[in-house]
Amino acid sequence: HEVCDPEWFYAGGQHAHSYQRLLNGINDGLSLACVTGPVGLGKTMLLRTLANHLNPTHTTVAQVVALSRMSPAGLLKSILHSVGFRIQIVEKRFASSDLFRVLENHSEEQLAAGRQLVVLIDEAHLLAPEALKTIKSISCLESSDRKLAICLLFGEPSLATRLNHETFASLKSRLYIEETLQPLCEGEVRQYIAHRLRVAGFHPSLFNEEQLQQLAQQGQGVCREINKLAYHLY
Repeated sequence: HEVCDPEWFYAGGQHAHSYQRLLNGINDGLSLACVTGPVGLGKTMLLRTLANHLNPTHTTVAQVVALSRMSPAGLLKSILHSVGFRIQIVEKRFASSDLFRVLENHSEEQLAAGRQLVVLIDEAHLLAPEALKTIKSISCLESSDRKLAICLLFGEPSLATRLNHETFASLKSRLYIEETLQPLCEGEVRQYIAHRLRVAGFHPSLFNEEQLQQLAQQGQGVCREINKLAYHLY
């Protein structure tokens, strides 16, 4: 199963810890958080699970998949499109400053209605430098008593490396939560496989001990690799 369906989310080990920290951060109104980790460790699944579990009565969720070298205007258009602005925003040649004001006004309207904007950005390591700085500006939007928007960045380890550069010192200083996903240990691999089998309607003992050891060793704790190996073993 390759679709990032929250039903398949493995709520164990570090994944559960990271999920809870991010959820607490959103509920506490923290402005900025970041999750990094190697390819295939479930960052997108974590993002989708968070989005799925946020209360729509209190939050407006924007889900964005960053494209290579995405500009500030491209990022802002994607966020606005995700929260309901359609062709009239995407097609017009608005400057980044115009788009930013539209987003600010929308965030204020949402907050007045009791909802806070939560922006979830996948593949954030692909963003152009100026787009990363725009995220910092979004995180600065606030009313007299709370932030207008919360931004969560999900990306590969290169994102953490970039954020440590002095160019992004201001953005880095605003990160209240920094999570780094690590490969699953052998015990977590077994729990992960058992969980996926149960959700799929199979008995957790579908694989024998030798196969479980093979999955743990060859998969190297990477969720996507474990999925592929298990598919071929079955």
